[in-house]
Amino acid sequence: MKFVTHLTLLLILFGCQFSIAQAPEILWTKIIGGERSDYGNSIKQTRDGGYIIAGNTDSFSSMQWDFETWLIKTDARGDTLWTKTFGEYRILDEGHDVIQTPDEGYVVTGMGKYWLIKTNAFGDTLWTRTTGAADIGFGNCIRQADDGGFIICGEIKSGNWTDIWLVKTNSSGDIVWSKSIGGIYKDTGNYFDVTNDNGFIIAGNRNITYSGSQDFYLVKTDAAGDTLWTRTYGGSLNDYGYGVQQTMDGGYMMVGTTYSFGAGQEDIWIVRTDSSGDTLWTRTFGTSGFDKGCFIKKTSERGYIICGSYNDNSAMWLIKINDTGDTLWTKTIGSDSTYGASCLDLTDDGGYIINGYTAAGPGGHNIRLVKTTLDLTSIDTNQNLSISKYHLYPNYPNPFNPHTTITFNLLKTCNVTLKIFNILGQEVATLVTTSQLSGSHAYEWDASNFPSGIYLYRLQAGDWVETKKMVLMR
Repeated sequence: MKFVTHLTLLLILFGCQFSIAQAPEILWTKIIGGERSDYGNSIKQTRDGGYIIAGNTDSFSSMQWDFETWLIKTDARGDTLWTKTFGEYRILDEGHDVIQTPDEGYVVTGMGKYWLIKTNAFGDTLWTRTTGAADIGFGNCIRQADDGGFIICGEIKSGNWTDIWLVKTNSSGDIVWSKSIGGIYKDTGNYFDVTNDNGFIIAGNRNITYSGSQDFYLVKTDAAGDTLWTRTYGGSLNDYGYGVQQTMDGGYMMVGTTYSFGAGQEDIWIVRTDSSGDTLWTRTFGTSGFDKGCFIKKTSERGYIICGSYNDNSAMWLIKINDTGDTLWTKTIGSDSTYGASCLDLTDDGGYIINGYTAAGPGGHNIRLVKTTLDLTSIDTNQNLSISKYHLYPNYPNPFNPHTTITFNLLKTCNVTLKIFNILGQEVATLVTTSQLSGSHAYEWDASNFPSGIYLYRLQAGDWVETKKMVLMR
């Protein structure tokens, strides 16, 4: 057993606060697809440690040269367990987002014949919802509501143009309320986040004039979907909004792409606003070619991960920043062929699962999954913050052989016990049983004398208790 003190943890893991930290490493990559074009548009870690992907497939469509919505379930190593397709002949069907439901099934939103699909745990259809025509309305992003229903954001036809579509359904997919948000031209909702007041913040695009360029569009609504305010951001050329997250101070961190600003043809564009949507600062990341920012996710109290494509789709691009816009690290993943990242999710071991694409066949694309190791910059002390809550992090690495490190935050000085149990609930090791100071602490467990299997580690800090699972694999 080896203890790393609070100060040593800061110095070793994070280094000087003025330097850029090291990016996580790649654990594995997987290619999923066939001879034609197949895309993954959303990925989520599932409760069994595997992943669920929603996208569209041409290679495995039941109708040749006709995209169908594609649902893919993998295990924790990215190996495919099952796939399902949904669609209708001569209709472009795409799965845009997916969530796991409490019954271990899934709900997919997208475009095509069905804008909402509910499945069981094996991808078998339980029910579907349709707007009646493929081009009437579709979803780009979905969340489950507290009452078991669903909130979907996307696009709905309005005359010859489209509006942002924000929809609340019950648990059976029946519409409870529906809101159309926009002007007289084209408006699109690409992503939304639930805000602290139980309302919604939507990132998308809007056309100000008939022939004008598109602008980054931000919409704030209340809990009933009624618009509180809107903001546009952009220049004389096209600028697009693809993601948004609420910040600790009630403002917003947004990501998109810009042709109006930056160093190249198209650059990643990050816009930070206050709670009213007024710009506090912007950042661009780019090369002389085309660079695209597709997705943003909050990783800690003041940390954000952005993914997209680098330099004419030559690589996936990951960028980690804090909420003042400082770059913590960047990483490109790929080669000279067509690569890019469309979205990602945080994983239980503190790393990322990245859903992207890679060239396949003559002009086609396949899904490319990339799993990374622990991102140490997601531990809040990297950003020189005071600890705001108790937290037990996923051990790293996991699975492990035979050493793993367990890290935790203490809100205040208290008596702490950190114990290891086997799958039968029998205590097999005690790592800590003393009073500990507030702050971050890390302990290493040497499992050299233990058999392979699933183990539990439990942290008790005063009255606060949390337990997590780890796997020893020899």
